[in-house]
Amino acid sequence: MNVKISVCLIIALLFIALTSFANPLRISNIELDRVGVRLPEVTEKDIINNPGRYLLDSDEPFTGGLGWEVFCRLDTGGVDIVFIIDSTGSMGSHIAGVRANIDGLISALEDENFDYRLGAVTYGDGHNMWDFDPGTPGYQMTSDGDLFMSAGYLGGVGASGGADGPEQALMAFANAINDYQWRPDAMHVIIFFTDAAYCQRDDACMSACNPGAGTGCAWCTYNGPEIWLDTEIADMIAASGVVVFTATRDPVYTSTCASFTPPVPWTPYGGTGHTGWFQHFAHLSGGNWYNMTTTTWDVIFDDVTSLIREFVSVRATVFNDSPEAIDTIYAELIPGACISILSANPMSYGPIGPGGSRNFYWRIDYDSTCSGPDLCFNVEFTGGDYFTSAIGCLYIENCACPGPLAELVCPPNVSISACDYQDITINIIDEGNGIDMSEIALEVDGTVYHFPTNMTWDGSQLRFMPSERWEHDRVIVWNLMNVKDTIGCYLREDFWGAFLADNQPPSITNADPPVGFEFYDTIQFSWNLYDYPGGIDISSIVLTIAGNDYTPGDGHLQYRYSALPTAPDTLKFVANTFDIGLMAGQAFDVCLYVADGILPSMDGCDLCGPNDTTICYEYSISPCIGPEASIICPPPSSPAGQTISACPYQGINMELISGEYPLLLPTVELEVADVDFTLADDELEYIGNELIFTPQSPWTHGQVVLYNLHRADDTRGCLLTEDEGSSVTIDLEPPRVHDVQPQPGFEFTSIMEIAMWIEDVPAGINYENIVMTVDGVEYTIGDGFLSYEGSREAGIATISGLPSDFGIARGDTFDVCISVEDMVLPNDGICELCGPNSTTYCFSYMFYPETSCERFPNPFTPDGDGINDYAQFVYPEMYRLDGTIYIYNTRNVKVREIHVNYGPGAFEMARWDGTDRFGKLMPMGLYMYVIMTENIVVCEGTVTLVR
Repeated sequence: MNVKISVCLIIALLFIALTSFANPLRISNIELDRVGVRLPEVTEKDIINNPGRYLLDSDEPFTGGLGWEVFCRLDTGGVDIVFIIDSTGSMGSHIAGVRANIDGLISALEDENFDYRLGAVTYGDGHNMWDFDPGTPGYQMTSDGDLFMSAGYLGGVGASGGADGPEQALMAFANAINDYQWRPDAMHVIIFFTDAAYCQRDDACMSACNPGAGTGCAWCTYNGPEIWLDTEIADMIAASGVVVFTATRDPVYTSTCASFTPPVPWTPYGGTGHTGWFQHFAHLSGGNWYNMTTTTWDVIFDDVTSLIREFVSVRATVFNDSPEAIDTIYAELIPGACISILSANPMSYGPIGPGGSRNFYWRIDYDSTCSGPDLCFNVEFTGGDYFTSAIGCLYIENCACPGPLAELVCPPNVSISACDYQDITINIIDEGNGIDMSEIALEVDGTVYHFPTNMTWDGSQLRFMPSERWEHDRVIVWNLMNVKDTIGCYLREDFWGAFLADNQPPSITNADPPVGFEFYDTIQFSWNLYDYPGGIDISSIVLTIAGNDYTPGDGHLQYRYSALPTAPDTLKFVANTFDIGLMAGQAFDVCLYVADGILPSMDGCDLCGPNDTTICYEYSISPCIGPEASIICPPPSSPAGQTISACPYQGINMELISGEYPLLLPTVELEVADVDFTLADDELEYIGNELIFTPQSPWTHGQVVLYNLHRADDTRGCLLTEDEGSSVTIDLEPPRVHDVQPQPGFEFTSIMEIAMWIEDVPAGINYENIVMTVDGVEYTIGDGFLSYEGSREAGIATISGLPSDFGIARGDTFDVCISVEDMVLPNDGICELCGPNSTTYCFSYMFYPETSCERFPNPFTPDGDGINDYAQFVYPEMYRLDGTIYIYNTRNVKVREIHVNYGPGAFEMARWDGTDRFGKLMPMGLYMYVIMTENIVVCEGTVTLVR
């Protein structure tokens, strides 16, 4: 259950409870910040968390030569810290990092009133121990932080050498642990950092770890070879009780001559080789390992400070009271179910001479919710032929008179109850002796109740029942007093507790938006939630929208904590309407359920929780404007006229615009010729904002193709604004020309008039564009010769005029062509309708004017002046029949014979230029002529030649 409860509330509750009673042993020097702000539930062990004060102190000699003394402490306030520093050339930046951040570590220790001391060992090929008091035997640490950071010590540490491979790290560990004068009652901490591997005893590269064999080391207090193995250093760390923090590269620099002992012990860090052993040193001691290249020193020092602040240890001191030395003494801590050992166990040490002693240390953690035997432990000592053991419990204060034990049943200490009349139930246990009820009293909320007022007793359980309802948000502090057994031993420790009454549900305020709000595309709600003191149970929150439930962390509903414990938290919901199934125009209900963090029960104790509430609202989704479509091609038909196409594969193009929200393509449906098409079909595609339909088979002439876009949704769920569709009629044939009058081949003699019947459906005739060509010359409607009568569907085109109007000569055979097209539109750059359909029909006619016997001029003067230079003869049927003209003089002598071929050239051929057959100009005078066709004389007469 994820519940936000103010840390300040717990601290305040503890303060009220701890200051409510007059027993100084239980409140002396209590410093809540020393054990961290986030406190566990208060139990017996937490109440007597008194820095500098032993919780168990028993000193008893044992027959057989072993005596023991056990101390359990949370913190003595003393800490000894030794830095082991690889000062070779590659470590310059890391030494600078320590130098830059150690001031913060020292400040944290001073701020929390820790009695600290500092020491250091620098090493490379050899090592140097810092002695801050040379006048005192052994190597001494300093409590002067400024001195430690001064130029003579940390401030003067440089980085040089080390290029020859591995370094003497193991020797540095051994000397730090064995040679410094650690305080027995202080916490022992080593902070070690390097980027290189270590060498071991008898390694092939021993010269690299022996400055005496090379250039020497003027600053080294030891110049000999490495004498330790990694397994020996691990045992030394475990036996000493020192907590080790290691910071290294991963992996460290190494060489083939530097060895390590396989297998590398397992750690959660997963390192191998030398790196794995450095990690093991930290892990087995209860410390931490850090990747020096990725972790800053301020983080490392914060961890160290945190460990010191929350340090819990057991110290067992064994005395050799025998008259002889004991070679090895073994010590093992056997923990109760709620105690975890974080350091080495078991441990050994020896020899110990007569009258000597040895301290053994265990770093432990414990479950703060436990009590009784689960918080107890055995310490067993074995040495030579001797064995002894001791029992310790973290909560025991005095072993002289065990007295009864009290055990809280209900409500759990520092819990919150929603019961209006929460009772207080306590088990009182005494082994072998009964409970004297004569003086028992219970102080509750400042009032002392003497048994049996408001209390019942069933022989093992005391129950207090309030007569009035608890006030909301009130800390109810109680204290069990004057409990003793029948032999006069009082309760082993004063027994008290506190709980907080909370009988109101969470408040839900500042609903945004207000009830009745109309959303558009995004649903967004927020509320302020607040509950004190129970706190909001975030896991209880259920937001129901239109019947669907949402909880925090599901991607839509987010819970945001306030910056201040007294300020409300914020619940916010954000979702797209389409994603949660809400449609435009829909009205929907929103209900919010919230409960506080009070449990229904705990360990069989009814706490009446949780307090809860539900609030509901009504909202709606605004109507929306969905995608819009407009026809691009073919142009839509209208009552004024239908759209006609001459394309056998006429497509359909529409502009389809979705607007603010993307088009939901799978919803597009276009019906064409009674068939629905989607974008999954080959015929339909969507490119840009254009919907394109291309038929896979040709249309037929006269087919009316109906089409309609009847669905296209957007991602919000908005529907197509309105259906968009029309029709297109397919016209694949040109106009038809027939019933030409007169029929082709007709021979005109004078006025020429030709009429043609034209039809076209469904497109109709574009009669404005009719063109008739007569003997190669084009004529159009409205030019005086060509006319049209009729409708778009059918009519008559007529051309009329004199042959001379059209440049037609006598005897000409001429063609008359009509070019006509329908009304299908051509490509306008936007829409291709393949129009128009067009055709040309051609017909042949002749012009044979009526002729009779004529000759002109008469007389004629063939003198070459261009005037009357010849005599023109005309005779019947001259354009249809060949003819011969005979010229005779007055003596009836034939002077000229002119052959005339029928046809258009007959007129020019029927001329006499006054010469004989030899081209000699005849004399003036009267001449006779005879014209014959088909051997029949058709004309005769005279003609006069003059000069």
